[in-house]
Amino acid sequence: MNVVRPLDNGNASLRFCHLEKSNLCGNFLGLHLSRAVWDPYPWISDVGVNTSAEKAGIRVGDLLLEVNGYDILGHSVAEVAQKIKETQKNDEFNEVTLLLWNSGVEHNHWNQNSVPRFAGCMQSVAQLLECPVCLDTVRRPIFQCSNGHLLCSKCRYKTIQCPICRVSLQNNTSRCLVAEKLLGLIVDTFMENGRFSMKN
Repeated sequence: MNVVRPLDNGNASLRFCHLEKSNLCGNFLGLHLSRAVWDPYPWISDVGVNTSAEKAGIRVGDLLLEVNGYDILGHSVAEVAQKIKETQKNDEFNEVTLLLWNSGVEHNHWNQNSVPRFAGCMQSVAQLLECPVCLDTVRRPIFQCSNGHLLCSKCRYKTIQCPICRVSLQNNTSRCLVAEKLLGLIVDTFMENGRFSMKN
């Protein structure tokens, strides 16, 4: 029988789900994992009706932390799927044990379109912070022409006209403090291995 067991510390949001291999339909668990570049762990984005995952109490919005005791921090969805398949093929295990965490948000109120919409929004914001000269993310200090078009500090002194509106840049630029603060927030959030990235 597929069962859900809260941890002994009484924290109901952190729990083990045990899926017996005998109850699985081949390698199909009945769940879909998603993970954006800023997510430390993958999360459950869909659970099939009448599947092993649903019967085990797995819910949309659950974070998957471990597979049979193996910490999957930073692993891609493909790597996690491969780990689950390896567990299913390993005769040492009679079940697939998943350690899950849930924030307590009711899944009935979970909008599955929210995450991709948010990701698209952040990608658009990043594109707004692109220098029209070098086509790279603007570098601080960030300058703007009199019409508000951004230029990075590296390219500001390489051109005499705004590449977008062609207005003269000679004695006609100012710092864009809002863009600098926004860039700082994004870089602090999405910096990976010393590089700024918002790609999956």
